[in-house]
Amino acid sequence: MDTIPEHLQVAPHAVDAAVLARNTDPQELSAAIYKALTGQSVPADRDATEHLRAHVRTASPARGRPFTVVVDGIDEARNPRRIITDVLRSLAAPHPDGSRAVRLILGIRSSPRMPRPHQVAVEEEGRGLLELLQQATGARTLLRTDDAAARDDIAAYAEALLRATPATGTRLLHRDDHAITRTAAVIAQEVAPSFLDARLAAQQLHGALFLPSPDDQDWRSRLRAGTEELLRQDLADVAEHTRSRPEDLLAVLRATAFALGAGLPWATVWPAAVRGLEPRCEAPDACIRVVRDSRLTGYLTTAVEDGRTVYRPIHERVAEVLRTAPHTLLLARTPVVQALPGLEHLTDDPAPDGTPAHRRLTEAFTGLLADSSGQPPHPYLRRHMIGHAAAGGVLDDEHVPASFLPFESQGRVRGTLGLPVIAGASTQRLAAWSRIEPFLGNAPPAARSDSLALAEQVGDAGLLAYQGAPPRLPALAPRWNRLQLPTTEVFRAGSVDRATAQCQRGIRR
Repeated sequence: MDTIPEHLQVAPHAVDAAVLARNTDPQELSAAIYKALTGQSVPADRDATEHLRAHVRTASPARGRPFTVVVDGIDEARNPRRIITDVLRSLAAPHPDGSRAVRLILGIRSSPRMPRPHQVAVEEEGRGLLELLQQATGARTLLRTDDAAARDDIAAYAEALLRATPATGTRLLHRDDHAITRTAAVIAQEVAPSFLDARLAAQQLHGALFLPSPDDQDWRSRLRAGTEELLRQDLADVAEHTRSRPEDLLAVLRATAFALGAGLPWATVWPAAVRGLEPRCEAPDACIRVVRDSRLTGYLTTAVEDGRTVYRPIHERVAEVLRTAPHTLLLARTPVVQALPGLEHLTDDPAPDGTPAHRRLTEAFTGLLADSSGQPPHPYLRRHMIGHAAAGGVLDDEHVPASFLPFESQGRVRGTLGLPVIAGASTQRLAAWSRIEPFLGNAPPAARSDSLALAEQVGDAGLLAYQGAPPRLPALAPRWNRLQLPTTEVFRAGSVDRATAQCQRGIRR
């Protein structure tokens, strides 16, 4: 802080809320912003986006100045376009007198003007999102970090990282000012405009005894190769020094890249995910500790979800490499990795959309639920199990046990299965759950279990038999069920009388 010029220092409390849009939908992001502003959660019966909009428009005039809200990672949201059009556009809209309730500082990735030849260019979609963001919010000031002017900032950033001692320690024996300045200048020259690669390069040097010569062409070449090469080298070095299988350490990192929400918790969830992605991993907890205690931890960051610390990749670029190109990270040029067998099993994985990985994670989590039957599922599973199953193409009765459904906390089975609700051969129980899900509200798990048992009943024929369904013990044992919940009605714009008649017909059922 002492090195920041006074005119660039931000005053205390200048920012009212700062949130990350990664893996959120419009409702979740609105709820996160509202909680950051007020310290309170959005009431369960309120639309989060509308509630947030009403709050800022009421509270901003009373405080005499607009709220300042920072939203980063917009391109990493589940549906970035809806985040822009449904949430950010309404927050940026001016009052009738031209004043604004919210001042937005927004972070989004877009393709650099002149990407380096070796870089994987961000999709054209990135540029389209930036244009949409500017149009929707009327953003007047665009600050890029990928132009030539960023090189000096990157050099200063790398120099600060080399002077400081990271949490995992340093092995560098000599860190005189002149050598550090020269090394930082070379890093900036080779990795610009990537602050991420500068951070990873400095982190990697803390694992060496001496700073490299500025004329070391092999080192410069690795820097130019970018994030993927730096991660590959770190993975190989840590595996060698800790006598670990690189596949196991890679699975630890990959598990966080496929995490939903804010990240992946440790507990029993992270080890199960590691074993799901790498079945030959014999000690997933030990491998997680190796990553945590080595410089590989620099590829991760933490957050809090449901009161628990969760882990995710430090940057979306790292997550992309881990999700889409794991085999390239194991085909390192170092002898220790080349000598290891069994790397070829990753060359046909993954699919670009991560479907196989999410399928294996779902299977691992299903096994975790079976092992802890009788106990409430981990909060991460209650929140994200359905998302993993849907992403893996296995949202069915086999992978989502009946004992889990009463604890599912997001109410997304119905929307994920799609409307109208039609029971297939593999989704009869999920279809039954979908028919009652809108009416469950805040009912406790026992009542939800009873409701599911009733919904599964068909006429006087008794409960349907599902292969492999875990036993559950509802307090009420239904013997018959003639309740018919109305299917979803789609109304055309027009007659209110017709809509009322449809509703009355549904009530009479």
